[in-house]
Amino acid sequence: MNNWFLLTIVATLFWSIGNYIDKYFVSKLFKGSSIGALMIYSSLVIGILVLPIFYILTKGNIYLPEISILFLWLSALAYFVANYYYFLALSKTETTIAIAVFQLLPVFSYMLGLIFLEESLTLNQIIGSLVVIMSSIFISIDFKDTDKKGQLKNFFIMFLSTFFYALSFFLFKFVTIDASFYLTAFWEYVGYIVFGLILLVFFPKARRHFVTTIRENGTKIVGLNILNEIINIIPKILMNYATLLAPLALVWSVNGVQPMFVFILGILLTLYMPKYFNEDISQKRLLKNSIWVIVGISGILSLYLL
Repeated sequence: MNNWFLLTIVATLFWSIGNYIDKYFVSKLFKGSSIGALMIYSSLVIGILVLPIFYILTKGNIYLPEISILFLWLSALAYFVANYYYFLALSKTETTIAIAVFQLLPVFSYMLGLIFLEESLTLNQIIGSLVVIMSSIFISIDFKDTDKKGQLKNFFIMFLSTFFYALSFFLFKFVTIDASFYLTAFWEYVGYIVFGLILLVFFPKARRHFVTTIRENGTKIVGLNILNEIINIIPKILMNYATLLAPLALVWSVNGVQPMFVFILGILLTLYMPKYFNEDISQKRLLKNSIWVIVGISGILSLYLL
């Protein structure tokens, strides 16, 4: 098995677990609070956990040209914005529905490659991309629900999140092709911390909610957030590395199985931990989502196998 493929599958499984911890954060611990407060937590935890590790791995040699640092900070900003829309979507809808839109990641990767790397799409790849888009829409939208406007809004929020995630990984690879992985990872996470501190200093609502949650639930939130960030940092690093071993779109096409992992985890968590998680597992919903997850994965596979 190719190393990049194994790295991608492991990363996808970690992210799927992290999706439900994120859902617990936004629906329980941070319910009614600013999403910015949760993002401040994330950026500070990253600073404590990740930066020292990458600094050691670079052996203290952290020089990069200013233009490379700029692109890496843009990558961090894109990831920061993607996280915001992701948390916003989780606060408004079920995890299974929100994550379904992540199947668009390989499509965005193709587009970025087409525009900036002069890559081209075959007819099969175009058809596969359209199938992925269609499956994401059908999983995300319940056509029997009268709140069509709300569903389309949630889909658009995750659409934006997915685009910015794809942009972040593209920018990281763009710089890392000609530099050390540890060095570029160090500077990307520096950027992520900087944007977290900007949020803390210049956004009063996020700062106020951050301080309030520390006072009310500090120990519980910090402990669970450290666990959650570890679960999310591991796949981020694995995926960054995997994209150096294989084409960006190919890596993300394999990551397209994430909705399937999330779908299965959602059923198990709802059955065995209903106090904390409550996904719709009615027969009709299960059948509908199962069909469209399979259709989406088929579209993803067709991007490279046909």
